[in-house]
Amino acid sequence: MQYPSRVTLGEGVNFLPVFFQFSFSSRYTMQSLFSSIHDAAESRRSRSTGWHNDERILIKDFAHATANRQVYAIAVHAVRSSASVQQQQHTFQVAHFRVFLILVPPPPELTPHESVELNNYAHNGLITSTEVAYHPYIYSQRQLTFLRVSVVNATTVVTVGQVLDCIFNENGRQRYQLDTTTGSGCRYWCQTVIKDMVVKGWLSEDAPRKTEEIAAAIQTHNPDVTVSEVGNPKGGVFY
Repeated sequence: MQYPSRVTLGEGVNFLPVFFQFSFSSRYTMQSLFSSIHDAAESRRSRSTGWHNDERILIKDFAHATANRQVYAIAVHAVRSSASVQQQQHTFQVAHFRVFLILVPPPPELTPHESVELNNYAHNGLITSTEVAYHPYIYSQRQLTFLRVSVVNATTVVTVGQVLDCIFNENGRQRYQLDTTTGSGCRYWCQTVIKDMVVKGWLSEDAPRKTEEIAAAIQTHNPDVTVSEVGNPKGGVFY
């Protein structure tokens, strides 16, 4: 599912379209939903906290209880980066990709309006850090920088803590270096994280393809922005 290219509500989008709301209310009942969340959170509590102590992970406005929240959908989100890269003595604006975990709202609310952002970016030369940040909106939508977003629904009950445990504790995705030739790698990092969640059965098999479609859309509709990993499918390396 791809959202309209521009919906601006201050800092971020804090609602989902009507058809998304109906989909939500028909898929879950609140009693069974939060029972499942509690059981999942308790069973994984001991393993979902190790990433908190990793210096490569920067935590922002993330309360401990947020780890127990259920993920409703995943958004792969692209913005026009304020940084630039040098290629053949020319300066290009680049697309920066990141992931938002859209959260199931607490009862009695029915409309998702919160998220946890996973933003992997260069911090020490080509070595990256990953920021984990809670937001009171589903994804950022600053008019001057927003490019595209693609959203895929979770296919089963999964909590934020489980996702972070999978990404960081099990697969070490915080240990990442951007490509030494192009300096790119954020798009590849996002696709790797999406594939990790597919392997777990939390997202559908076609989720990587659906979320990757925004790269082609950016090239078509935003020719002034370089999607720097096109032609460089590896992107970066995990260490």
